[in-house]
Amino acid sequence: TGIRPTGHSYSTVINAWAQCKDGEAAEEAEAILNQMLRNKDKNAVMPDTVVFNAVINAWAQSGDARAPTQAVNLLKRMQELHTTKRLKTRPDEITYNSVITCWSRSGHVNAAQQAEKILHQMQLQANNSDDDDSITPNTVSYNSVLNAWSKSSWPGAGERAQNVLDYMIKASKTTHTQIAPDVFSFTSVMNAWAKSKDPDKATYARDALDQLLEQYAQTHSPKLKPNIIPFNTVLNACAFSAMGTTSDQQKKALQIAVQTFTQLRGDSNIDEGPDAITYGNMLKCCANLVPQGNTRNQMALQLFAKCCEDGMVDTLPWNELKRCVPNKVLSESILMNVNVRGNSPGSVQVRDLPQSWRRNTSKKNNNKKGKYKQQRTKKEKKDADSSGPKPMRPFRQIREQSYQSGKDM
Repeated sequence: TGIRPTGHSYSTVINAWAQCKDGEAAEEAEAILNQMLRNKDKNAVMPDTVVFNAVINAWAQSGDARAPTQAVNLLKRMQELHTTKRLKTRPDEITYNSVITCWSRSGHVNAAQQAEKILHQMQLQANNSDDDDSITPNTVSYNSVLNAWSKSSWPGAGERAQNVLDYMIKASKTTHTQIAPDVFSFTSVMNAWAKSKDPDKATYARDALDQLLEQYAQTHSPKLKPNIIPFNTVLNACAFSAMGTTSDQQKKALQIAVQTFTQLRGDSNIDEGPDAITYGNMLKCCANLVPQGNTRNQMALQLFAKCCEDGMVDTLPWNELKRCVPNKVLSESILMNVNVRGNSPGSVQVRDLPQSWRRNTSKKNNNKKGKYKQQRTKKEKKDADSSGPKPMRPFRQIREQSYQSGKDM
């Protein structure tokens, strides 16, 4: 018929398989790539970097346990084909970032180490190349590694993440402005500390928040403008500083929590006030760090009163209040003044509470969706869009963690 598929045609079909988001679809995507490579027709379209990136994207989207290994193998094939057969398969920033992201979302026990290994390969190539088109790590590359460390259960993950962040800050002040950290970078480090078993994790998480605030004060960069998420992450680190810690460390964690909560309520640089996660984590701090008694009851009731004022009563703060305050006190101080169903606080659900106490929770939850889709710069978006049909977008896999669920990291 004279109509032949182009590289764009193949990439489009492969990206369609990627949208299926499973291992079988990724296998189909790679089968198309292999079909292209086996085609002996002299007029056949050979795969290029865009096609390979689309296949790596299919594996990254799949959630399959084989995904990171397959992505690394595809990266090696690209390098080999470019070197030995002179195909246009030289890996680019999207390739490396996609492989790093594949590791960071894999859940493998050594995912963070492997992600950092790929980053080092990328950096080594950049250092050894005199080519103006050399592959250079950017903020996306480093953030994907930080994201991997924030999910890692390895001892020392918090320290490793902190070292990566410190390098980003230092290097971006000299010649490597393309790796300047953003809010996500700092929040990932706080998450890594929050998940750790370090008895001083609240202090280290707060130090990372202070770094963020200092960087923003110095640069006023929109990418560094603080939002509610780093504050909630610090509160989470404080709330889970009760186990394996001394009484002095617990007191310090409580002080940091109060300082962070107060700052969030009063800082004019932050567009958002406390949300349901904020109040839930503060009440969790009360339950975990303050001994039972009148002081804890009064502190918890005052926090819950503010939560009601702000219309932020949700499942987390309500459940944490019930854990903090005895049923009798809760009945006498809260429930007797409102018309709710249930004979005891334990049987009262959030939906039974006055709507005015819950009025702003839906709005906040909706605003959280896609918060980090705005983190990439215009240049990063342009680079991604110019490389072919819908390459992998590394920030899609990043999920809110402790600051969203209120659970220990």
